Amino acid sequence: NNKIATNFVNIIIGERSSIDSETTDMSVVFNSWNSFGDGIWSYDSSTKMMRNSKNSNYFTGYYAPNENYTDIELNFNAKTTDSDDDMIGAMIRFNDNSSKYTSYLFLLDRHDNGGGINNGAYNGLNKIENKSFSLSSITKLSVNSSLRWIRNTWQNYKLIAKGDKIETYIDNKLVASATDSSISSGTYGFLSFSQANTYFKDITIKTLKEYKLLEVLNKVNWTHDDINVVINLNNSSEPAIQTNELVDLFNNNNIYYLGVTTEDNKQEIAEFLNKINDRGKGIDSTDYDTYVQKITQLLTQYMNNQF
Repeated sequence: NNKIATNFVNIIIGERSSIDSETTDMSVVFNSWNSFGDGIWSYDSSTKMMRNSKNSNYFTGYYAPNENYTDIELNFNAKTTDSDDDMIGAMIRFNDNSSKYTSYLFLLDRHDNGGGINNGAYNGLNKIENKSFSLSSITKLSVNSSLRWIRNTWQNYKLIAKGDKIETYIDNKLVASATDSSISSGTYGFLSFSQANTYFKDITIKTLKEYKLLEVLNKVNWTHDDINVVINLNNSSEPAIQTNELVDLFNNNNIYYLGVTTEDNKQEIAEFLNKINDRGKGIDSTDYDTYVQKITQLLTQYMNNQF
């Protein structure tokens, strides 16, 4: 409407991907996965099932390595055929930092043979932050001891992390949810605790890998003589703008910066703009319509060389 030539606009959010065990050769996928603990993890291509066969001494997990996703939806069927009553589960936004683990955890035991794992005290949604796996290192977010897996029965489980909202479902029923922003990204995987012969199948994984600001800008072939404008709609603190690398990129390519910001991050953007000779503006994020209009006005001014 304001005659802004959108064919010259690059909109970059992130990289979405999806894996479905019915259509993907999961033997290739799982061959690259890592494990922790003393479990024995394997994948059977004929049945398309993953299995931990060992009654592990403690937590054991199997996870996709070297991935860093923001939004994750992990959907799978699981059952255990062992007569024990201990724990099965899954992990999203999982990070392994030299055997110090960070992750949201969905944990579930049966606790009908003398206690399970603390009588179901961790059944539901939990988290661990940069600690070795132990019950004492786990923080409960949304738990309910009445939750249990059903013996020798396939059940469907779904874990969703989107923004600061974390949800878990059993057989399409929401059983635990929390609002938590302490773990922003990571990978995914499965785990069990002292529960042999635990099986996972019908696995679908949907992910969004969010690009950092420097990653986005390094994807662009900048031309110094063009009118170059970066509009950053991420109104949280942006560590990249405090680096000399980003300052040099903006100055060397004559780039303007429009940063949507909260009051908390206003000074951070002001300092960055000072380093790039005040090419751009910090724009208050309080009202969506207002800041979109302000961005439009500034782009129009830049196109008309009204700096």
